[in-house]
Amino acid sequence: RGTPTFFWAQRGVPLPAALAGASSERIATHHLQAHASLWGLTPAALKTARPVLVHDTGRGGIIVVFRQKVGGVELVHSDMKVLMLRTGELVAISGGLHPSAIAGAEKKLGGFGVSSAGAVARSLEDVFGVSVAANKIADTKKSKAGYHLFGRKSPVKVGSDEIVLERPARIKKVYYPMPGTLVPAYYVEIQPGKAGAPDSDMFAYAIAADDGRVLMRRDLTAADSFQYRVWASPAGDKMYADGPLEDFNPHPTGTPDLTISG
Repeated sequence: RGTPTFFWAQRGVPLPAALAGASSERIATHHLQAHASLWGLTPAALKTARPVLVHDTGRGGIIVVFRQKVGGVELVHSDMKVLMLRTGELVAISGGLHPSAIAGAEKKLGGFGVSSAGAVARSLEDVFGVSVAANKIADTKKSKAGYHLFGRKSPVKVGSDEIVLERPARIKKVYYPMPGTLVPAYYVEIQPGKAGAPDSDMFAYAIAADDGRVLMRRDLTAADSFQYRVWASPAGDKMYADGPLEDFNPHPTGTPDLTISG
């Protein structure tokens, strides 16, 4: 949107006297209001933002996270984080609230035409490249942490393989930020796998609620590989050595008698 994603504040700017002893949330709100023009945020857009998290370990900086809601529905990928010193002095602001998120905006943004089951089915279609009918997905009638839970109603096949959900898919209505507008959507998390397989993958999706198009796809399965340099035997089983000069393992007596090499 042509707005900053990270802003370093000018240091040494004092807080207004009226904020002496105020909460972290109140001080962070002051900083947002003072710098709102950088993101093109109107007072109406700021009114839809609320603190959702305060990270304060008791020492060091304090981070307050703001998130917007429109008509009771959260925006995703539009949080703003305010970093302050313990004195309340502003250090930095990251992220970006959306200027279109104002009270009553939901009346102009359209409804949620695609069903929740349809959004889960669309996510599975994208993962496996096959057609999945919404009637194969069942509402469990259970909710947890603001998400509705969905499972399979009937088998889903990819070739000869049957696809299972290792745990119920979880889904909630959201607004997805786009340049100049907000898109009604569903945020979906699924953990599908093949029946009988020892592992599965996890994915997060944002599915447009008007036509089911994929707005966001994220692989939640993280795996890293590393290369380490160690002291080890150059031949044979290449066992690790205790250090570059001595290898005192296994212990010569097998007894913790404070014996050391040399």
